[in-house]
Amino acid sequence: MGTNALDLALRTGRGVSVFAAEHLNGLLHGWSCWAQPIRDVSDARPAGVVDISAPWDADSPSSGALASSVALLVEQMMRSEPKPDFGHRIAMKSGGQPRVEVNPPSSLCRDDRGRSSPCSS
Repeated sequence: MGTNALDLALRTGRGVSVFAAEHLNGLLHGWSCWAQPIRDVSDARPAGVVDISAPWDADSPSSGALASSVALLVEQMMRSEPKPDFGHRIAMKSGGQPRVEVNPPSSLCRDDRGRSSPCSS
């Protein structure tokens, strides 16, 4: 896939942005992407990434702050009791209304130490 915000956030452990032609893949040159890693609460390893992507001309300087805030919120939820159901995600198209999408309920489980991993059947 080449240079992209998701990979850079996981590799560096920091929030990053990749704007338009900074993407290696020419198919992504029309997009601006912001990504912030989500840390596993038990050992601080990356457990996922918040990605905010939009057409480059709809990009906002606040996208990085939004990605950071969502990542912190998810990390706080991972510390809470009872453990939240992460089988959902919020998706929003540019200019559209947010909608909740349901992933398979077996997509993510947490062990008794709070570590996240794929669920086994």
